[in-house]
Parts: sequence; structure tokens; C-alpha cells
Amino acid sequence: MLINRLYQYQKERFSVFQYLILIFFFYYGFFGISKYFIGTKLLFEPKTIICALTIFLIFFQLRLFDEIKDYDIDSKYMPERAVPRGLISLKEIKIMLLITTLLMFILNVFVGLSNFIVFALMEFYIFLMGKEFFIGENLKKNRLIYASLHMVAMSWIGFYIIHNAVPLRYLNLKHLLLIVLSYIIGFIMEIARKTEAPQNERDGVDTYSKLMGYKETAFLVIILSIISEFILLWIFNFNNYIFIIVLLSIIPMIGAIIFLIEVNKRGSKIIENSASLYTLSLVIFFFIVSLRG
Repeated sequence: MLINRLYQYQKERFSVFQYLILIFFFYYGFFGISKYFIGTKLLFEPKTIICALTIFLIFFQLRLFDEIKDYDIDSKYMPERAVPRGLISLKEIKIMLLITTLLMFILNVFVGLSNFIVFALMEFYIFLMGKEFFIGENLKKNRLIYASLHMVAMSWIGFYIIHNAVPLRYLNLKHLLLIVLSYIIGFIMEIARKTEAPQNERDGVDTYSKLMGYKETAFLVIILSIISEFILLWIFNFNNYIFIIVLLSIIPMIGAIIFLIEVNKRGSKIIENSASLYTLSLVIFFFIVSLRG
């Protein structure tokens, strides 16, 4: 039955429960902290539920686009994955992508013209990503540029959330730095997720560790974590929550150091999990601060 196959698909490729938790704190964390920076409190309004659901659907949309883009490579090198092995067909993936996209456009009709425009621009960029900007072969020759362009989607997501919270005329430098921060934490997660020990690299599977070297990749995670730490310290004026910010920023650094010491499958899983833990902890921190007002 389709429902059973969809359930198994989400278990393997897009855990609904885990994403719901992450998106709740990601959305309301960025939403609340954006309001905090203009002196207003986090409020749970009907509009925010629509926008939070939109973010959830965007991440699902990105997963579906990846399934389509990676189908040929996955079929050749990772036939055990859900789509290549036939759990869900490529046609069904495309149908889900169409339904997801239409649903988001319908939902965002109800959040105001300004928010809808931002949403539509974000979707346009994601569509270009899905088509690999129509220069996929050239882009893939430089994976860092390829990844850098894809991570811009995280900045669009950050801007969409911030714009939900704060009218354009009230945006300040701290909000702009939040958009930069969303890009950086997205990049940290992306790099950590695609870092492997040399003996665990697989033919046809692109990783940053294969592209740059595992040491360089781990150091890049550390550098990006330090940059995110300074951004956080700046937006909190270097005098609020310093201990918590430093403690949070250390999480992916520790994961990277453990990976450098323990260069194996377990080490690569630790650096990946540390990046995920950092992101979740950071948005929970934003959420709590905004609740306190």
C-alpha cells in the first residue's frame, strides 16, 4: 500500500517526527529572536503556524528535489536507497513535489502580500537550485561553489522567517547577521553531514572530505563555528549570554576534534551529530531568550 511505503520512506529519508521538532524550534527561535531585537515578544498567531508549516514543507521539498537530482548517481552507486530500489518511484516523487509546492503557494496566500512575495522569491531560488541553475555539469566541477550556492537557500529561509516577524522598515543589522548566521549553520551541517574517514569514502559519492581532505574539512567546521560564535557575541552585544554562546559554539568544534582523533565511521558520525546538536541547541536558545523577552 502507498501509505505503508510512504511511512517507510519518511523513516529512511525524511523523519517527520524529528523534522517537526527541529522546524518548530528553528522557526519560532528565529521568529522570536527577530522580535526580541526590536523589543517585542514572541506571540503564537495563526499566521505563524502557516509559516512554520511552510518551512517544514520547504525542507521536504528540498529532499524531493535531491531525490530527483541524485537519482542516476544513487541508482549506480547506492541502489539500496529508497527511490533506486523502488520503494517510492521517481514519478511518485515528482507528484509529491508538485503537491507540496502547490500546497505551500496556497497556504502563503493567507499571510499577506509582502510575505507572499518573499515566499515566491524564495521558491524561485529553490526551483533554480532544483534545476542546478541550468549549468549542473559545470557547477559540479567545483563542489564548494556548488554547495555555497545551495546554502543560499538557508539564507532565504532565514529571511522568510525574519520577515514574518519584523516588517522590512524595522530590520536592522542584527537581523541581517541572523540571515548570515542561518547560512553558516546550514553550511556547518552540510559539511559535517558529508565528511567521511578516508577508508569509508565510496565511489561516486561526493563528500567534502574527499574533495578537500578530511583534516581540512574538520578545520573548516571549526572555522565556521568560530565565525558563528563571533556573530552571536556581536548581536548580543558581547555582554549577554556569553557563557551560553561559547558553550554552544564549542559543540561542533568538539565533534570536529574527535573526528580528527578518531578517523573512522564512528568519528564521522560524531562530527555529523555535533553539527545537528549545535543547530538544535542554538534555535532552542533563541526560543527561550525570546520567551523571556
